[in-house]
Amino acid sequence: MTQEDIVAGEEIAELEMATGSSDPAAAEASSGAESFSRRHDLDALRAFAMFLGIGLHAALAYQVVNIAWPVHDRNTAAWVSIGNSVIHGFRMPLFFLISGFFTAMLWRKRGLPALIKHRALRIAAPLGLGMVTIIPVVWAVSIGAGITQRIQDERSEKEEGEEKPIRYAKNRELIGAIKVGNMEKFRAALEESPDLDAIDEWIGWTPLCFAAAHNHSEMCEELIRAGASVDWRSRDRGTALHMACFWGSAESAEVLLANGADIEIKNSTEATPRYMLYVDQDTTMSISELVGVMKPWAKVTKGRERAEELFPPDPLASAIGKDRGPLIGLLLVLCMLPVFHHLWFLWFLVWLIVCFAGYAWLVEKVGWKGPPRFLLTSPGCFLWLLPPTLLPQSLMGLIYPGFGPDTSIGFVPLPHLFFYYAIFFGFGVWYFDADDQSGKLYRLWWLQLPLALLVVFPLAYEFTLGEFGFGEKLLDESNHRFASNVLQVLYVWMMCFGLMGLFRCICKTERPWVRYLSDS
Repeated sequence: MTQEDIVAGEEIAELEMATGSSDPAAAEASSGAESFSRRHDLDALRAFAMFLGIGLHAALAYQVVNIAWPVHDRNTAAWVSIGNSVIHGFRMPLFFLISGFFTAMLWRKRGLPALIKHRALRIAAPLGLGMVTIIPVVWAVSIGAGITQRIQDERSEKEEGEEKPIRYAKNRELIGAIKVGNMEKFRAALEESPDLDAIDEWIGWTPLCFAAAHNHSEMCEELIRAGASVDWRSRDRGTALHMACFWGSAESAEVLLANGADIEIKNSTEATPRYMLYVDQDTTMSISELVGVMKPWAKVTKGRERAEELFPPDPLASAIGKDRGPLIGLLLVLCMLPVFHHLWFLWFLVWLIVCFAGYAWLVEKVGWKGPPRFLLTSPGCFLWLLPPTLLPQSLMGLIYPGFGPDTSIGFVPLPHLFFYYAIFFGFGVWYFDADDQSGKLYRLWWLQLPLALLVVFPLAYEFTLGEFGFGEKLLDESNHRFASNVLQVLYVWMMCFGLMGLFRCICKTERPWVRYLSDS
């Protein structure tokens, strides 16, 4: 069980205890306030979501693509990655939706001052305590895992026997030989590799990308002669030339350009290879540590200067790139430096409660009860929920390509991610005020759940990561990202409403064992 699940479960359990009918002292203290019945279905759904979180985090070490997870097991499986994506695609949005619902309940029952006090005790205080207890332990584990992996890599470079990299299901021996710079083993593996453009299953690079990043120019030449596509894209849509420019691999960049590499091709962040020459030091070193391509900054800088001479003169592009680099680097450090690790969701809730306090103060002044009820209790709410959710979703996966919401563990929440979760939190607030006792919103849950899991998810996953191989037969590759964004938004709302309907159907009344799990 992760600290995220433990603290989240405790925080919401205490919130519901404070707002439910099972707390007579609270009810007596709030004399004159409106009486609200406890939502046993949302109790059960919240417990279900927390247990899904336990399973997801336990499985991360065994999934194929786990670039941001510090601990990796030797045994991985594609089905674990798919299963985690199924969960990750809806779990945290559902969490924030339920949190918004109960936040509105507590506010309507006890008033804004009591809400702020309660949230300070149940969110801000545990977050502060976790920062001096849980987070140092997580840092220690992450650093220790990184040191262990580096020792293993250095040991493998010195071994005389066959290299055995454990993270590659395709071109395993070839990529292992590239990483350690062993030409003899590289040539032997090159003859046995059936698909030189297949990406590896860890960070999603082609063998040519690895060779370019490590600046093995001779290997780049031999790969291209053997049939490797010079502009074949990696998982982040970047090419080998992007890698060569980013790590200052001037010799490899020269080979790639001599073989016709496209200098205008853009990766998932809309950056051309030339722009990679201007990425700042902090960002470069952070990504280098993440993917295991470590070079001294002085060597990177010198290599980039030589690589820049290979491109046609463009003073404007150079000036813009150098000006944007430090700014983007600072933003990435503030947003991505792992300050909160798995307590990030509590930090987001602090921000959301601050925003909610302003909203609550304003609506109390004007006496507004939220949007018209029919907009919140009809399945037709998809029509107005999808467009605003699509806006932040369109920015997901640009830093670390993947399925589902991004993660922001830094001091400053990623703006698009905060807006994304604020939509779900805000809907939960408004949905409480809509007083949908009969469950009109999710009356079609029996149709939404199977459609989401069996139709929408496979399509969204394929257009996002291309794991199944049928995406190109359905849509031109240029339309895949747009289709992925639309389908991911549809998937998350269908899963949220579908699960709310399912649990309304099977857990409408209180069950002691469900209540025990929910409050534990």
